[in-house]
Amino acid sequence: MLKVKSVACPHCHRSFLDHEHLIKNEPTIKLHGKIKNRDDGEDIIIRLSSLYGEYELLLSSEIEDGAIVEFSCSFCNYILSGNRICRVCEAPMSALQMGTGGMLQFCSRRGCKKHLLEFDDPEADLKAFYDEHLPFME
Repeated sequence: MLKVKSVACPHCHRSFLDHEHLIKNEPTIKLHGKIKNRDDGEDIIIRLSSLYGEYELLLSSEIEDGAIVEFSCSFCNYILSGNRICRVCEAPMSALQMGTGGMLQFCSRRGCKKHLLEFDDPEADLKAFYDEHLPFME
């Protein structure tokens, strides 16, 4: 399984990796979220697994299946909207900057497992990606 070693806000560039809260002995990716179309405006802390393809997460409050979450940076509150719509459920995709270049995009709908890696300069970004992550692939 691929370990995401560096992921950051595309706006302030601060790391989202949380080494204090682990999933499967690996740091989590700490984000803030608000459920769209919910009037209470509750800010939920969401910690995603840093293992690509692992769907376990830690939540400060429950999110019902099917709800769409607007993810934001824990530091600067930048909305982490991607440039795609999910091909599975048509919800907006959210995007995180990878340290090697490129973006990690994932569906904002609770329960949908669609995610993808996207590279601006595929040749250079993929080489950097494999150089950084290949030793951690199982």
